[in-house]
Amino acid sequence: MEALWVTFKLQKWDCPAVRRYEVNVVKQMDLHYDLETVAMVGYLSKDFVGGGTYFPRWKLTVGGHTDVVVGSAVLYPGGISHEHSAHPITGGKRYMLANSFY
Repeated sequence: MEALWVTFKLQKWDCPAVRRYEVNVVKQMDLHYDLETVAMVGYLSKDFVGGGTYFPRWKLTVGGHTDVVVGSAVLYPGGISHEHSAHPITGGKRYMLANSFY
């Protein structure tokens, strides 16, 4: 992160959380923004249909079932400039790792 943003100096981070999306439980996440300085979403599975982290400002979806690379992660700045949502899954279970850095 410090190589991506040269003025950022890591001071602390939260304990990572595993998130699970299932069709009949939690299948999506509404549009929101994060409060941390840098957010991370790591992709832990690919046995699902649909899904993906969507950034409407750029009309960009990453981590959907057609392009997810298990073990990869996306870093992005927190704050209102990087609003995002999770597209609904329509089958299987989607596992992700979320973490916050300050």
